[in-house]
Amino acid sequence: MPEVINLLEKTGRESEFFTMTTNPYSYICGQCGAALGNLGRFEEGKAYLEKALRNATRLGDPATLGMIQFVYGMLFHNKGDFKAAKEHLEKCIAHGEEAKYPMVVAMALCALGHVHSFLGDPETGRRQAEEGLRMYRDSGIEAILSLCHWAMGNIHLDLSDLENAEDSMEEALRLSRKNGEEGFEGLALVGSGGCSAKGNRHRRSRLRSASLKDWQSCTI
Repeated sequence: MPEVINLLEKTGRESEFFTMTTNPYSYICGQCGAALGNLGRFEEGKAYLEKALRNATRLGDPATLGMIQFVYGMLFHNKGDFKAAKEHLEKCIAHGEEAKYPMVVAMALCALGHVHSFLGDPETGRRQAEEGLRMYRDSGIEAILSLCHWAMGNIHLDLSDLENAEDSMEEALRLSRKNGEEGFEGLALVGSGGCSAKGNRHRRSRLRSASLKDWQSCTI
């Protein structure tokens, strides 16, 4: 990706769209930043995302701005800076709605729901993620849908809604395997393990409570 970016810069074609919905230069810079962030190279990734954002802002294209703000938000999400992630994802939704770009809005709503859950407001997160999932399902597109179900499952876990958490993780696992999304399959497996662990703790707690009552009744 850096080679493509350099070629576009050398030929002065950063502003061209090449019949694409979003500006390719900003899009490639954004994806390069995301890839570096996924490797833990957050500062390098941020530099590419800043380049993408500057170009998109100069062009004033809301579809490109929405996509870049989404990727930027996910960089901070992966870094664990959820306040910064929230700021970028909210901007993504605003730009996506202006551009009438429902897919980026749906992805951002699911991600923002996950962020709200991390920030201690899982109920708000649930409402946002459910709306994002509805929009995504209505589109008929399955790519990345498994990631949305994984986020929903984590929110349900934070709400101690174990049944719905398990259902969401199972759907995330099914879709990731169906669509060959091995990275998302890994997340879904970890999420399913978290559900099992929480379920076992809940069952052990109930057993301890029942045993204590039996012991008290016997001593009385």
